[in-house]
Amino acid sequence: MAIIRRKEILIVGANSIFASKIIEQLENCHIVGLINNNDNRIDYNRFEKIYSNLDILIKDHKYFDLIFLIAAYIPYGKMELPDKRLLNSNIDLIAQIVKTYCESRIVYTSSVAVYGTPLNKVINIDSEFNNPNLYGLTKLAGETIIKMHKSYGIIRLSSLYGIGVTSDNFINRLIRQANEDKVIKIFGTGKRLQNYIHIDDAVEILIKVATLDENIVMLGVSKESHSNIEIANIVSEKTKSKIMHVGNDSSCDFIYEAEECFKKISFYPKKDFKQSVIELI
Repeated sequence: MAIIRRKEILIVGANSIFASKIIEQLENCHIVGLINNNDNRIDYNRFEKIYSNLDILIKDHKYFDLIFLIAAYIPYGKMELPDKRLLNSNIDLIAQIVKTYCESRIVYTSSVAVYGTPLNKVINIDSEFNNPNLYGLTKLAGETIIKMHKSYGIIRLSSLYGIGVTSDNFINRLIRQANEDKVIKIFGTGKRLQNYIHIDDAVEILIKVATLDENIVMLGVSKESHSNIEIANIVSEKTKSKIMHVGNDSSCDFIYEAEECFKKISFYPKKDFKQSVIELI
């Protein structure tokens, strides 16, 4: 993985697993962090300073070489419900950063949620957007703002997983069910396909995009998608839990073609999916 050296860097979303992983790839850099509230999980020794107020940060720091914009509000299970935090975190914050730091390189973590319901079986970087949910719309708005900036990289991430990822994703939910109830509930047949990218692979994409000179929009996905029942079988085998099929699942599959994106940054996902899921149990 590329190492970034001797830069003035701002990480927006400094209390995330992304931030801690990104810092491991920074050498002799001055690192400033922005969070939305105090968080005991942060290793403050790895930052020159942590801010929880954007106005004060802007007053103290007039310039950064590089900004990682990884903060976002994700309303798990409520993607269509209006929430002021969607506006504050996913749009307004982006606009303020872009307006203030005109000369910085900005790396922005977007989401495959911008595509909405796929119009074709396979999604590529140029696929049309089709009725994205409210969260997806706010990420798309964030992308639009970023594209007005001088230097940027936009990465549309699929579902993150891996040690340290605490989001309420499908993998984490199954593992929690197995550990707590010894029963894993799968809707319908479980054949629905979803894409998951390991946190380590995602961070490598961010670092590579950060070191580019060109503006780029790319997919941050794994090389293949996995069915719900495949994941359930992995978790069931390891935890000796029972799989229970309930109701129906009318959700569409999410399959991506990202080879062209990978080639642009000389990247290829390295993490083995099954082994990585087992490591979480």
